[in-house]
Amino acid sequence: MARANVSRPEAEQRVNGWVQSHERASAAFEQQMSEATAKAKGVADAAAQASSRAALGAAVALILGALAAAMGGMSARRKVDLVGATRRPA
Repeated sequence: MARANVSRPEAEQRVNGWVQSHERASAAFEQQMSEATAKAKGVADAAAQASSRAALGAAVALILGALAAAMGGMSARRKVDLVGATRRPA
């Protein structure tokens, strides 16, 4: 106090002002932090839902592709048994 040429009440008033300013800033920070956390959770939930739908769509596409491949393989097989048809008559 003596070095700053400030009376004790004035020094206490300055310190109290700084403390109040710090408390207001801390409260504002906590509020912004809780809002950001809530927003991040919402975005994460939306991303999880979208990736879940994409995975389900991919699984359905794989199953449909396997069925199409099986049906294509069945339709392309030969109708005549070549092993029995190549035997010489006795």
